[in-house]
Amino acid sequence: MFGTTPTSDAAWLLVAAPHSSTTLDLLHTIGTSALVLGVALLLTRRGAGLLLPLACTGSMTLTLYCLHVLALADGAPVPSREPLTVWQLHVAVALTLATVWRLLVGRGPLEALGAGLARAAGRVRVPA
Repeated sequence: MFGTTPTSDAAWLLVAAPHSSTTLDLLHTIGTSALVLGVALLLTRRGAGLLLPLACTGSMTLTLYCLHVLALADGAPVPSREPLTVWQLHVAVALTLATVWRLLVGRGPLEALGAGLARAAGRVRVPA
């Protein structure tokens, strides 16, 4: 359904199919998100050090996403075409790269660029 709920019958609003944008689908999505957030918050109390690679990865998502897109582009060297292997490789590289970068350099390069552009835009004076 991918975000388009048929309007031919009100009974379609009772469908809980993924990406249907119905009330039940949205409730399921909100509930799942709340569960994931709750579990993540509980985990941070116990094993913050173990979660460092995830925190580092989460701090530079724009950079990692752009690298991911480039890695999937046609012509990029790929050691395997097996989807699970490609996924595992991307996750391992993202976790490792983000952790090393964050500990040695700090903010991700595209995140730093975006922050710099936002600061520069904030200093611009528009004549009245």
